[in-house]
Amino acid sequence: MRFSAAGSRCRSSARSPLAAREQSLAELDARLADPEELSGVLNKALLALESLRKNGFTDCDSTRRAMDEFRQATDPLSVWLDTATVLLPRAFVVQDRLWQEYNKACDAAGRPMLSKTAFGRAIKKLRPSITDSRRSIGDERPWVYVGIGLRAEVER
Repeated sequence: MRFSAAGSRCRSSARSPLAAREQSLAELDARLADPEELSGVLNKALLALESLRKNGFTDCDSTRRAMDEFRQATDPLSVWLDTATVLLPRAFVVQDRLWQEYNKACDAAGRPMLSKTAFGRAIKKLRPSITDSRRSIGDERPWVYVGIGLRAEVER
């Protein structure tokens, strides 16, 4: 506050930055709500929508990192499959072996293990290209997943 020459109070002409920002936002809101402006805003939004439908959302590093973090937190099997296995048409792995290897990794990381049935269902959803088959291995004919192999064994 400042005082006039007569000693009475008068308001300061200086506004706080917050008050100025609030007033400018209110003015902007009022201008955009004007019927003549609304059609322009709608046209811009429709152009953006058309571009979004054609091209989808842009993918940037921060989005990819956030999606990877989310996937690691919510789908550890998918992350494990990405790191511990390879998809190759002629590769195969005994189903019990793949399930045991995954559960070993879960145990080491302190995560809950999957039952054999839950693992089988999940792997089919995550890797739809793999198939079930029986293969002769020595004197046995175990069930195997064809089209996938353990990275450590395939890369030897």
